[in-house]
Amino acid sequence: MRINRIVICIILLVGFHYSKAQTGYQIIFEQTVETNDEQVRASLENIGEMVTVWYIQERLFRSESHMELTGTTTIIHNGLQEKTVALLEGPSGQKHYLTKDLNQDQSQDLTVTKTEEKKTIAGFECVRYEVIDQYKRKTSLYVTEAIENPYDVLYGDKVPGLVLCTITHLGLGDNETKIILRATKVLEKELPEELFSIDIPEGFTPMETDTNHK
Repeated sequence: MRINRIVICIILLVGFHYSKAQTGYQIIFEQTVETNDEQVRASLENIGEMVTVWYIQERLFRSESHMELTGTTTIIHNGLQEKTVALLEGPSGQKHYLTKDLNQDQSQDLTVTKTEEKKTIAGFECVRYEVIDQYKRKTSLYVTEAIENPYDVLYGDKVPGLVLCTITHLGLGDNETKIILRATKVLEKELPEELFSIDIPEGFTPMETDTNHK
């Protein structure tokens, strides 16, 4: 459950019939890890490589993240209806969905600082932001304002634009780990409406949350 929630925070309904398609963005991300902690390195090798793809069309958003150990997590946000659904497909074939608290603003406890540094990511000029959370953990973001972010629950209006690179700093003492999620391709293309459907697919059941046991 904890791993699934992390994948959702940092995480195919396309039909075979004709549908109206509109121009949007497909963004392909690559994850790399830099660490001098051998235990962390071994754990990440067991989890396997994460493949992440985003689809954006005006106020519609879809994220697909796949890892061998945890399976596939798909998040679909419809900004027109202000509804979001997470679809979780485990490596053993289990299928669950989650709709609760996915639109809750998580930026209240963050300290965000905009820097002067600029870098080009996947062909887009980005500005670096430094983020400190309530546990003093540091995250570096490279953000472009050329693409609007329709699903901004992590940083709210503190970070205007779309994050194309995230560097998460972890570790204590001499052990340091950087988890880097960086866009490698941003493709402008036609996207079918079904890609952003928030209808629950057949075979998915509600995921149990902590509140279910109270």
